[in-house]
Amino acid sequence: MSLTDTKILPKILSKSFDAGRALELARGTLPIEADAIIALKNRISDDLNDPFAQAIALLLNCNGRVVVSGIGKSGHIARKIAATNRIDVLPSVQEKLGDLASLAAFVEGMILAAEATSKPDRNGVQVPNRRFLYAPMGLQAEVYPRALHLLRELAGGGVLQVPSSVDELTNPETRPDMLRYVRSTGVPSEERIKLFRLAWDLVGSEFGGRHHQYEMFYAGAPYVAKGYAFRNYGYEEALTLVDRFLDGYGVDTPAPGVLQEA
Repeated sequence: MSLTDTKILPKILSKSFDAGRALELARGTLPIEADAIIALKNRISDDLNDPFAQAIALLLNCNGRVVVSGIGKSGHIARKIAATNRIDVLPSVQEKLGDLASLAAFVEGMILAAEATSKPDRNGVQVPNRRFLYAPMGLQAEVYPRALHLLRELAGGGVLQVPSSVDELTNPETRPDMLRYVRSTGVPSEERIKLFRLAWDLVGSEFGGRHHQYEMFYAGAPYVAKGYAFRNYGYEEALTLVDRFLDGYGVDTPAPGVLQEA
């Protein structure tokens, strides 16, 4: 069987398929990917200490897992939306941006702490501190949805007020209306539309829904991730501190002089 067989193809497809549209998207996407690769190529120097070479060396010598974590996407986009709408000076908006900054810094800080306090295992492999590694993983199912909710609040109806397709920007009959009504002060219409379409990819598209689910469960079910956090936190240290405090006084222990005077 060949997919090029026009008699067989319609029988195996459960959804309507526009081959022309698929090819059009492919022709549009591949140049973007190619430009990104060329841009990366231009950033690589001949210096043997180039950061790219250092990153490759670290990956090559890594015998364990490479952890890439963060919630920067939603935070960066939300910050840009607030600036585009000129609302980033409002205290209520700054509060939401502060929430996003706190969430992002928490994840980033835990990763840095896991790296800074890493130790070699018996095989000489440098292992990140599990206490800090599993903390953001245990809260990932709560942190990412929270960040996404903040992005939705900051984007508001802007993600719905965009053209349904690029044709409305290229059609001579609709383009003037798009340029007039879909814009922000000091921001060209096309730039605003691109920004809110990007936000829609995260909060409303099929891709965004799938990515939301992935971010919540890529480390396993929440109870599994939190189980790792529980077992690797080191509660013995905390319990020792509590016991030391409780053992420091009894019912017959005199109250401090300040309390007696009061």
